Amino acid sequence: MSAWPHDLDDVQQWSSGENAAAIGMLGPRVIGLSLAGTVGRKALAVIDPALRGLLTKLDDAYIFVDAKDLDGYEGELRDGMIAVLQDHRRDWVSAHVLFESTMLGMVVSTVGLIFGGALVGYRDQAKFTSAIEQALDFEGF
Repeated sequence: MSAWPHDLDDVQQWSSGENAAAIGMLGPRVIGLSLAGTVGRKALAVIDPALRGLLTKLDDAYIFVDAKDLDGYEGELRDGMIAVLQDHRRDWVSAHVLFESTMLGMVVSTVGLIFGGALVGYRDQAKFTSAIEQALDFEGF
């Protein structure tokens, strides 16, 4: 399900059939979030407090979202994720999203404008993985 170079630590997750969300740590200040299937408010009920909690504890976090297996999402998920990023903008350096859907790519690009380019989208798994590795190397992981 994920593009991570190793397993996430301190994972919190939600699943229902083929629909799933998992959030955890890849390194000291590197957060990983996986989304698969179709997710919405039930997944957000797990993701929102977990992400807010991590961002509150961390300084200058890097957020990576593996959404390549995401088939669809409810607007509540999108709005909730944007709210967390806005509320904690001082707590993260950059956010990176791996996607396959053209529609999700357009959303990431549009929302990226709100954050002045700090939100970056990838269709290429190798570039996404390279960005993770750079963040982990920066952290000395």
